[in-house]
Amino acid sequence: MTDIGEIASLRAELAQLRKETDMLERDMRALTRFITIEYDEDKHPTNINLRYCVLSFAHPEVPNRTQMFMGAGTEEPFVSLYDSKEKGRVILSVEKDDPRITIHTAELKDAVLLRADPADGRGLIAALDNGQPRAFLNGNKGTRDRLGTDWNGTSLSGCTVVSTV
Repeated sequence: MTDIGEIASLRAELAQLRKETDMLERDMRALTRFITIEYDEDKHPTNINLRYCVLSFAHPEVPNRTQMFMGAGTEEPFVSLYDSKEKGRVILSVEKDDPRITIHTAELKDAVLLRADPADGRGLIAALDNGQPRAFLNGNKGTRDRLGTDWNGTSLSGCTVVSTV
């Protein structure tokens, strides 16, 4: 036979469990705003979809150090890879259908710029010295405009043309 003290203890534990269950249900409802799971005809999960602006990634053993961001904007998705000081060193983005890769120095100055012209598919690779343009490879039939001048906020006019197609 159980005594009154045990019953009171079990009631308190049950009340605490109900409170925790309510909090978990609330959190799950909130997560379903951002996460959907697709299932096949056998009810096995096949895809997970996330609807969110920015996801940050950190290793579980170093949770306070961001290593990567992935984002989805209204016009520009991006992936940003961070160094050990949490500086965005490699940026992959598509701005208005214009794909770009930017590699930054430790001081966050442009070091390498890559892009493909969305209109004709011709590419550009630019090498910079601490943000100052030095050379570029341009697939634009020997012309420097369109891809070569004022790309990504940096004027590439006056650079050494390494090669053209």
